[in-house]
Amino acid sequence: MTMHRMIGALALGAILAGAGTAAAQEPGQGPGMRDEARQEIMEQLYPIGLVKAHKDELKLTDEQVDKLRKLVRDARAEVGQLMLDVQKESEKLVDLLRAGASKEQVYAQLDRIFPIENKIKKKHLGLLICVRDVLTTEQRKALDMFKRSDADRGWPGRGHGRMGPPPGGFGQAPGGPGGPPGPPPGPGPGPGQDLDDSF
Repeated sequence: MTMHRMIGALALGAILAGAGTAAAQEPGQGPGMRDEARQEIMEQLYPIGLVKAHKDELKLTDEQVDKLRKLVRDARAEVGQLMLDVQKESEKLVDLLRAGASKEQVYAQLDRIFPIENKIKKKHLGLLICVRDVLTTEQRKALDMFKRSDADRGWPGRGHGRMGPPPGGFGQAPGGPGGPPGPPPGPGPGPGQDLDDSF
């Protein structure tokens, strides 16, 4: 690996991990977002994975299932495209770094990446709000209990109790520079959680 390649890979990982991987984690999470604040956000919301894990106990109606499926499909398509956009712009950033671009040029490219990441975070949070709104008050109360019982049994949501990052973290899309190898381009897993629409 040449020195320019190494610098480019390290810089992308460090810069984007600092600003994007934080979001990688939960909606609205960015530099300065406290763990406590993220936890408080999640206490008010219900990831799709949690709803699916307890679908029998919740007694979801056919209408609710149809609405949830549509929400997930729409989010998967929208976020999948946004992740591809992040990957494309991240590759441009690496090219700039390899070419010895100035700080101003690098900052300008970052200004193209971060707004896309913010859109992903908004889509992510918006999905969870919409999921919440599909559920009845009784179903929400039941899910609150399930979240507590899962955590007590050592299963912090079994992956569904929080909103984790997309593979590789925001700004490091699967298959992109600084990120892990990924599947062929196409709408993939969306906002960092299970976006399988099967119920």
